[in-house]
Amino acid sequence: MAIGPGNRPIAAPLHPLIRDTRQPLSWRPGIAIEVEFAVELGAELPYRLRKNYSRAEIEAAVGGIYLGVEIIDSRLIEGSNSPFELFLADSLANAGYVLGPQVPREFLMGDGPALTVSAGAQLLYRGQANHPSGDPLTPLVAYANDPSDQLGGLRSGQIVTTGSLCGVISPQASTQIDITLNGVHVMQLDMTANPEGESEKASG
Repeated sequence: MAIGPGNRPIAAPLHPLIRDTRQPLSWRPGIAIEVEFAVELGAELPYRLRKNYSRAEIEAAVGGIYLGVEIIDSRLIEGSNSPFELFLADSLANAGYVLGPQVPREFLMGDGPALTVSAGAQLLYRGQANHPSGDPLTPLVAYANDPSDQLGGLRSGQIVTTGSLCGVISPQASTQIDITLNGVHVMQLDMTANPEGESEKASG
């Protein structure tokens, strides 16, 4: 979920959703990751015609908050530089989402925790886990008030992610990714080389 052209909220499926962080992930040149917060909705958010949801109402509908890693691998040669409608049809370059451990609710408020992402001895990111909009719930609030899927709103049990906390990270080889929050190791991923190499991509 994100804010798209014209400041309109947009969304695309997270597929596959991987709940077992021990499962090896395929790596090949061009694959990238984004560390994010994901929320699991604990209540229905049907579309309202006359009254917008407040941020407090959206936060109250959140049943759980998780650390997650989105796998970025566009099926298009031009990737995010493709025409927007084509990039949206590409699920915004989503190639899977790894749902990590639950994290404290206060991570949605104010300054995010200290975040580090490393590959072996190589530090890939160190800084605050801050959402680009300053609030991880901003895209979710916007989408609940202006859904583009015409499906009647958001459902209890849905997993929603709203953007990177560290930008796009591109591991340069198969590796083990380690993630810490406030100095505590919370998530590990094993990215294994894909023997098939570069997949076929479409041109926009």
